[in-house]
Amino acid sequence: MTQRVAIMILVLLVIGLLVCYVLKFKDWKQQRIHQDIEKKLKRYPIVQAAWEKAEAKQYNIPGLTETRMMVPETGENELCQWMTPQGLAFSQDFVFISAYCYDHQHHSVIHVLDRETGQPIKLLILPKRPHVGGLVYDTKRELLWLTITGSATGRVAALRLIDILADTSEATGQPITYWLTTDLLEIPQASYLTQNNDQLVSGNFTLKGEGQLTFYLLPTIAEMKTAIRRKDKIQPTVTMSRKTPDKIQGVAFYGHYLLASRSYGPYTSELLVSERDSPSRILKRIKFPPYLEQIVVVEDRLAVLFESGAVAYREKANPVLANVLLLDLATLLHANKRSKKIAATKNSRTPQDDHCCS
Repeated sequence: MTQRVAIMILVLLVIGLLVCYVLKFKDWKQQRIHQDIEKKLKRYPIVQAAWEKAEAKQYNIPGLTETRMMVPETGENELCQWMTPQGLAFSQDFVFISAYCYDHQHHSVIHVLDRETGQPIKLLILPKRPHVGGLVYDTKRELLWLTITGSATGRVAALRLIDILADTSEATGQPITYWLTTDLLEIPQASYLTQNNDQLVSGNFTLKGEGQLTFYLLPTIAEMKTAIRRKDKIQPTVTMSRKTPDKIQGVAFYGHYLLASRSYGPYTSELLVSERDSPSRILKRIKFPPYLEQIVVVEDRLAVLFESGAVAYREKANPVLANVLLLDLATLLHANKRSKKIAATKNSRTPQDDHCCS
């Protein structure tokens, strides 16, 4: 055996050992994350069971301890340690997580993750400082819709997927440009967002008293392009509106059910289950950890986002969840024995209520 061959064999052995070490380290890290989340969910047995049933799938939320942003005026990098996650959306290939700066010193952002691996791909810097409490990916139109700040009414913006993929705002500090913006009439603000076929669905958060959930029929992509070219106003048509309970942070549709996250402050959150046409008539309440934000139905799973990992809430929250969790919907909806069914009075209860989601 020549010296050259021996060196090559040694190099290959070292590479093989390094690969084994990296793989084992990744497995160990995943096990630690799994154990940590499992421990934090012990007080929420239905959530824990649904997470385990969904193969303990989770995504780490980026930028919670610091988000590095270029300042276009100076060309220097600046750290924001107050990014607070709010909105969540899924496309076929990507996961989108929006966040705003709690102390309002930096622009709001959207993190783009690889859906398969969970690895961050890029950071979109948004114009100004909207709360971005709601995101939804419109597969048919290849648009990412997001809630932004309106004046006495709800307001949303849209980003094209091709523009998201080509964006360089993370490197330049220059915010991405919205493809379009439009008002959502009949609600005082757009606090959260989802989609129901060709309808955008948005509602307003209320600390006390009822909120409002409103459905808006969207124009086709061809109609949108024509309106943009002509500089015409794009105005989604209101199709219906429903009342909601207070403290609603997000909604999602699953079959004939409407799911809503209800949360405020460092207290136990709830997942509310109702018929999709009657969001105020709650069929089931499921206890969740505090600071539950947007929820998204992803096939037969429910993706849930918490803001408790943000610096602003970390000391108040117990437990702290710096992850997007995927939960098995069948486990959530069929867990009748551990969930609390609600009826206003005995007279208002129907036989169907006692078999909700079973």
